[in-house]
Amino acid sequence: MANGRASFTRGNVFAMNHQGATISITTDSSGDGTTAVTFAHKMNTAPNAVNLTPRQAVTTAVPYAASITTTGFVAGVDGCSATGQAVSFSYIAYDDTYK
Repeated sequence: MANGRASFTRGNVFAMNHQGATISITTDSSGDGTTAVTFAHKMNTAPNAVNLTPRQAVTTAVPYAASITTTGFVAGVDGCSATGQAVSFSYIAYDDTYK
């Protein structure tokens, strides 16, 4: 759901501007890397939460999101055990301040 709203009365989930996808981050020999991510649809407000999860087996990885705007963000990973290769991540971005 892009640029939409959600509200579950008993599920404790309130969100809007909800988007997600699969991305690839190429790591260097230290397991670090970044990639620019553009949302499929511009969000009404910049998301206040972006969660990144590896889609392949890695023993260590510290994923992060930076420079978050209404049009995208920079996805990065530090210390990934999969070095010198493309690593697949899923992300979900949303604004959970909607009530």
